[in-house]
Amino acid sequence: MNFYLFTQLHYLQYKFNRLEKQGLKFYQGKYAHGQACFTYREGLNAYLYEGEFFYEHRYQNFGKALTHIHGKYKNNQKEGLWRYENTEGTSKTILTITYTHGVREGIYLLRTGIKRPFSFHIQRTLRLTILDKRVIGPIQVTGSTYKIKANCDENGRPDGEWRMTVKDSFEYNHIEEWEHGVLKACYRIDVLTGKHREAEETIRQKIMQIVRSQAYGMESRVGSRQEAWSGWIHRNV
Repeated sequence: MNFYLFTQLHYLQYKFNRLEKQGLKFYQGKYAHGQACFTYREGLNAYLYEGEFFYEHRYQNFGKALTHIHGKYKNNQKEGLWRYENTEGTSKTILTITYTHGVREGIYLLRTGIKRPFSFHIQRTLRLTILDKRVIGPIQVTGSTYKIKANCDENGRPDGEWRMTVKDSFEYNHIEEWEHGVLKACYRIDVLTGKHREAEETIRQKIMQIVRSQAYGMESRVGSRQEAWSGWIHRNV
């Protein structure tokens, strides 16, 4: 649906719901290089967001591209499930995050793949849980040539075995053994020969690279850039 028609329909819906009686006003227009519509209260020096928020940005990036964001505000803070979506040519990225009082609290799910006429072929998935600004529990990444299984303790530090299974020109398992943020061992196992060799820590940087390249820019489009997660997971030095 055309963005302007879409926002006009929501404008009428808001009007019919008599938002003025709730002290809310409606905005539709330019926002962060794109277009947005949302309801708000007038603050001392800025809008105080309240209710539904819709954002859309159409642009050219070696072809037609579209960013679409939808979520809700409560007391000027992101609340509940937000969906961030970006399409460039046939490539598509979908990020869903749950917020409580403006803080990520729950499942962080990032999916990238190929857009088809009536479907979405997922090529890579990153799934983890963020609580109190820390990654807690299992981390799973599934790509076309690799898989990652990892875990963080209750303090958001790497813990237990972190494993990245790579199936490329040759197959190997990259293993990192963590104990509450302290790296105890790091090595690679050649799948064909079973040989072990020492290796450098890789998996945390891999996760951050995925988030920085695919998700960070979308999440920071609405709200403060400092609030967007960079993908970084802390370790003990």
